[in-house]
Amino acid sequence: MSLFDPHPGLTDPETRRQSRLLGISLAVLLGVFIPVDTALVLTTPGYAPPWLGYAMLVTTSVLNRRGWYRAAAAIAMAMFPLVVFGSVYSGQAKLPFVTFGYLALAPMLGAIFLPIWGVALITVANLCGIALAPWFAPELAGRFSQLVGPLSINTMVGVLAGLYMHHRNGVEADRRRAAHQRAEQLRQAQKLEALGRLSGGVAHDFNNALMVILGNVALLRRRQTSPELEQIEAAVQSAATLTRQLLAFSRGAALEPRLLELGDAVGGTISMIRRLIGEDIEVRYRRADQPWLARVDASQLEQVLLNLATNARDAMPRGGTLEIALDNVALDAERARRSGEAKPGEYVRLRVSDTGSGMDEQTRQRIFEPFFTTKERGKGTGLGLAMVFGTVSQSGGFVEAHSEPGRGTRFDLYFPRAHGVPSESVQGAHTGSAGSETLLLVEDEDSVRKVVTLILEAAGYKVLAAGSPAQAHELWSLHAPRVALLITDEVMPGGRGTDLVAELRRARPGLRALCMTGYAEPDGNGEPIADLSMIQKPFESELLLRRVRELLDAN
Repeated sequence: MSLFDPHPGLTDPETRRQSRLLGISLAVLLGVFIPVDTALVLTTPGYAPPWLGYAMLVTTSVLNRRGWYRAAAAIAMAMFPLVVFGSVYSGQAKLPFVTFGYLALAPMLGAIFLPIWGVALITVANLCGIALAPWFAPELAGRFSQLVGPLSINTMVGVLAGLYMHHRNGVEADRRRAAHQRAEQLRQAQKLEALGRLSGGVAHDFNNALMVILGNVALLRRRQTSPELEQIEAAVQSAATLTRQLLAFSRGAALEPRLLELGDAVGGTISMIRRLIGEDIEVRYRRADQPWLARVDASQLEQVLLNLATNARDAMPRGGTLEIALDNVALDAERARRSGEAKPGEYVRLRVSDTGSGMDEQTRQRIFEPFFTTKERGKGTGLGLAMVFGTVSQSGGFVEAHSEPGRGTRFDLYFPRAHGVPSESVQGAHTGSAGSETLLLVEDEDSVRKVVTLILEAAGYKVLAAGSPAQAHELWSLHAPRVALLITDEVMPGGRGTDLVAELRRARPGLRALCMTGYAEPDGNGEPIADLSMIQKPFESELLLRRVRELLDAN
């Protein structure tokens, strides 16, 4: 332990800081008083050093070093009044007016561990003691004019100590608020991460069940049609929408990010938003002259905007203004730190603000939690903003929400800037979905594997079905020349579908592949595999067959 380190028994950070400062202050006082008193002894006949003061200084230092900080602090505060007033009132002080100056050290020392009102009380007590000295110290009788100096010095030091403490308390309060905010942001992020993992796992299993129901309904409708089948299919589609929102929140949705100029993507959604929210709400849209590019999933971005617009509409039942703005921003380290998980860099910011009812801070902190809603029962699922949060996060960005009751709400969505040539949305014209090619299907869930096999075989394809990547390798070794397309699940106990695609492409470069997923676990670098198409479970049989035909024709 170094000279000024607090005693190990002091564990509170604030107490340790005060103990360290007290030890340093006592050492400085001893370093100053000893030379001064030595000089006075040599130059002033009859001068006696304040041995009581030295005794109290040494006692305070010993107590502080042994961990008895509070006792040391009490003695330190009593030291200057006892020594100064004792020597002056008893007539032992040879230079009483100079001695009064030492009282100014009391509020300075008190600033270490007393509240500001305590320092003020010590200053007032010192001033009263000095002002009463001519009545209680006979040798000072009638010498009122000489009290101006000590009174002025003690007043000035007391005021400066108070100003210092006021500033220090403000800085410490700001630091505590910032620490509390960071802790709250971390707690909220951890809670959302835990909820995301839970909801993603549930959505994965639920999607497989929906896939089986939807696939069998499609097979039944080939033989007959009935209102009951249509109702089942509609219910499955509604449930699939909920699971897609859960997956978006958990960052497990199968995104197909493309390099886009967001101005075009957002502008194409504005007309849809105007129809959605009604004529009593004015929609304003502005964009930067040259918005930067970002890598996003265009369909998910559209859903994000629709969710935010729907919430804004519900917050403005009597009409208002919805403003959507797109601009370029650069975040430095300090700005990124205030945003929690953000990283410094260049971003495309999509701002959606309304003039609605707003919300309080307690509500704002929970808006991204799945199933949390302030709407009436039956009016909302509580997944809209969770989907917004998950989609933006999965795209590498982050979301900020600002709101006050009666002053509207603003959402700032930040997407990292990307570089390259913008992608173009080109849909191929495919007139048929049937075929006779051989397909390698890899799916660990038996029921899903069976229904997908039936759908493909009903369309004329020959299917080699495997329940794991290991079985897929066996079938590949026997039938590789015949396999025209690989269709694989992404998350399987025996390995990931993307890894299987990469392994088989080493044997046959250019192999076309379609990845089915109910819950996508992104790669570490977040980059998609080239020429790998994704299809989100549960999917309709027509969509599966269309995607298969597109890939085969492209091959």
